[in-house]
Formats: sequence, C-alpha cells, structure tokens
Amino acid sequence: MEACLGERHFDCRSAEYDTQTAECRLSSEDRRTRPNDYVDAPSTVEYLGNQCLPPESRCNFKSVPNSYPRYLDIVLSLVSDEMDCERRCYDYTDFICRSFSYYPSGSQCFISGDDRASAGNEALMSRPGTNYYERNCHGGGTPPGPGTPRPTGPGPIPGRCTVGMAEFEKVTGYELQGQRGYSLVREHHPGIAVQCAHLCKNDPLCHGFNLDYNRNECTALEGDSGPTRIDIRQVPGIAYFEGVCLRGSVCGLAWTFERHVNRELRGFTDALFPSKSKTDCEDRCLDERTFICRSASYNYRRKECRLSSHDRFSQPQAFEASLDSDYLENLCSLPPRDRCAYRNLQRDRQLIYTDKSLSAFSDASCQHACDVEREFVCRSYTFLSQTGANTNQCLLSGIAGSGLDNSAFQLLPGALYAETDCRVSHPGHPTIPPPGPSPLPSGPSPSIYPCRYTLTYEKVADFRVVGRDQNQIRTRGDIGISGECLVHCGEMRHRCLAVSIENVRGGRQRCYAIDHSADSEVGLLVSAPELAYFQKICLQ
Repeated sequence: MEACLGERHFDCRSAEYDTQTAECRLSSEDRRTRPNDYVDAPSTVEYLGNQCLPPESRCNFKSVPNSYPRYLDIVLSLVSDEMDCERRCYDYTDFICRSFSYYPSGSQCFISGDDRASAGNEALMSRPGTNYYERNCHGGGTPPGPGTPRPTGPGPIPGRCTVGMAEFEKVTGYELQGQRGYSLVREHHPGIAVQCAHLCKNDPLCHGFNLDYNRNECTALEGDSGPTRIDIRQVPGIAYFEGVCLRGSVCGLAWTFERHVNRELRGFTDALFPSKSKTDCEDRCLDERTFICRSASYNYRRKECRLSSHDRFSQPQAFEASLDSDYLENLCSLPPRDRCAYRNLQRDRQLIYTDKSLSAFSDASCQHACDVEREFVCRSYTFLSQTGANTNQCLLSGIAGSGLDNSAFQLLPGALYAETDCRVSHPGHPTIPPPGPSPLPSGPSPSIYPCRYTLTYEKVADFRVVGRDQNQIRTRGDIGISGECLVHCGEMRHRCLAVSIENVRGGRQRCYAIDHSADSEVGLLVSAPELAYFQKICLQ
C-alpha cells in the first residue's frame, strides 16, 4: 500500500500483493477502468484499490431503475433534486462516491463508496420508483451537464487543498472581514454548524464561513485570514470557521481544532519546533506520537510551535493572554466520554452557541445525545422543557459557557443548561489505557498501536471476520452510518481494531466494534453478503 501511495512516476490506482511470494505489483489502471482484466486470482493474491486518487475524469453515471445502494455510507439532507444529488456525489470529499440514489419524498441523497465493481450485484437493493446511479469509467462522459457549471482545475474534483485534507478550525466569538462572501444556508431553527461545514467543504469556492448563531445563518467566504490577524474581528454570537489543509491524522469531526486568538498555554511545553505557519503547527500536533498532543500554541512573530500534553481544561491557570500567539486545541485527542460528568447546571438560561438541535423528551435524553455526539465534540447542552411539539428541545454546543461572559446566554423560562467536566489524569505515556483488563487477545498480536504515522481503514465488501464476540456501536440513526461507526472505532483506539457494518431487513444498518483483526491468529475473513468489513491500518 505504501509503495502505491508513494509512487511518483505514474498515478498508482491499484496494487496486487502476493502473500506467498511477498511480491507487490503496481498499476496505473484499476478494476473500474479495465473491468475485463479484473479476473479471479490464486487465494494468495490480494487486490488493493487506491482511494486517495480522484476518479477518472472520463467517468459519467449509468443508471439502473428501481434500485438503490445496499452499502449506504452516508445520507445527505436538503437535496433539491436528482441533479443536485449527482453534483453532491461528484463533489463529496470524505471518500470517493461511487454510486448514489435520490429519495425525493425526504429530499435525501443516498451516497455509497461501493458499486457493482466492488460488490457485484449485491451492490443494489430493489426499490420501485428509485433510480440507482454508479460511475461508468470506461465509456466516456463528463461531470454534471447543462445548468451545473463546475470550476475548471487540474482534476475532476476541484477544491482548496492541493495537499492534505480539507478541515476546519473554529474561532468562537470572531468573524472574518474583508472577504467576498455569499449565503451558504439560513434556517428557522438553530444548530446548523455541521450542515454549514459540510456544504462549505464540498463547495470549491468556499474557504471558510462565518456562522451567526442569532440569525441561524452561515456566510461562505472566498478567502482566508491573513497572518497578521487584523481581518478577524471580535463579535459576540458569531464563530469563524477557517478552512485549513491538514496532512496529519484527522478524526472525521466537522471541525478538527478550536482556536483562541491571542491566547497561549504557558509553562506546559512538551515539544518545541520552528514552524512556518499555524497550519504546520497543527499538523505537528496531530502527528505527535511520543505523547498525546492535546493543544498547541503558535507564536506568529517567532514562528514557533509549542506542543503540550495539557489543555486549557487540565491547566486552566496556564491559559493566558499573548499578543503574538494563538492557542490551538486538538479535538481529536480528547479522552473517552465515559470519563465525563456534567456541572455548572443553570436554570432558565440558554447558551446561544447552538451547533446542533434535535428532539428529546427529557433532560437525561438530551444529556445522552451530547454523550454520543460524533460529528463534533459536544461540551454542553440546553434542554428546553417548555417548547411546542414542533420545536427541537435539545440544543447541543461545542463550547462550554463557563469561559464566556453573560452575552453568551439568553434568559428562557424552563431551560436547563449543563456542561461537561472531563477530568484527565495527565498522561506521561503515549496512550491512555482504558479502565479494566485489556480486551486484546493473549499471545502474538498484530495490533497497529502505537501507530506513528497515518491511521486509516481498508474496506472489504461482502466479507466478515470470524472470531470472538463483537460489540454493537450505538449510532444516532440506522442508515448511512459508516462514517459515524469508523469515528467511534477510532476513539476506542486498541479496543477496536476493525468494524463490521451489517445491512438488515428494510434497508437499515448496524455496526459492530471488533477487538481483533483478520491478521490475528483468531481472525479469519469469510464470505458474507450484505456485510462490509473495515480494518484499521497504519500507513507511513
């Protein structure tokens, strides 16, 4: 895999590995561009498709009536029509969208990373009145046609990142000025941060956005903030989400870092580096392996990056003002939520910084929604006990109100506010072991931890791993759950080495965390239609 990813003489689209001879063969073609050459091979040979390259530009979409994707990875909401769904599939960046279907009654777009090339006829499920579309990469074609112009660029999926992944850092209480902007979305209800982040990430012109929490509106921005930071203005009730291109190991959150302007964590430096930019400092924090980097402080004048195993919560007295620095909090490094309690309970007060709203019938169910939130780090919630039947009663936020002034709250009778308190015992080692005995098998183990490089997954459709018991992962929904399941597995570290996603009757899905992989002595891959197996791998 690493040889294919590192190939510079041609675009390596696939590789074949012979486990018996240890021979690796690289190719500029794959099973989609040369379907007739994709044939059965001896049991010792494995085919590896590179997902880090964009699809062939000559691909169009071929339809199959009365069907939709079986291996559904994500459901996109607020999609206007079938053409909009096709455009979302072309522009999707979290993985390569190979197939899609549009569900008009729900204004939803069903997106899958699989097609008949990877899953055969099992890739489709019957559904009268719904059309299934998959990429056809050997018959010519162009991206979405009349009425949907796309910016020109070097590849079929243009974007702002030529190197690294398009991610966001959140700057609460600030907005970016002086850049050309346009409305991204405006809603009547609060809690649109994740939706705004997704729309911006899939819009080639959007470099970031300002989110007005009072008006429930986000404005896309066509430029970035400058290194002097004079174009960032402090405005209560607004958050600026700056687009950044990160090469480090991200974790699938809607925003990866929380940035505090003119602040630093003083006196708790575990590593110090010269750094050409703030983004480079964030990459160093994400890739640090000798300790868990919970935060970084970047000094613009000295071009200096200081990494720390502490953050503003574990050492609040060290969180100080600094005219030359910004504090960067790594949201991918947080401890498991089972170590968190709730405090600072306040009645009749609502935090205005709502990142997501949903329905809940009690304070306890709203708290649970905060605990299991996977799209961002939920640090507080407000439960509204005196709202109408058509109003979401549970308001989740990625920030805690204890560090804000009274302008962050509004009076609201019947509201109950609470925030998380996640006490972290300071780690002196690279990993924090989970409570209780280790679930790893005894004897030789192929565990990828500690992974000093990039942690990701390889996917095998229509297979499952046999072995010991599997633990079901709780998800918010029961359709399009792949991304949520993989994020949860990543948070479990060595307690989850693989994920199995099962398609059950009615199109619903379930996923399971597995504490061993197919490479272990207790693991074995066997054919299993309607299942998909994801195994953690560590790539250099």
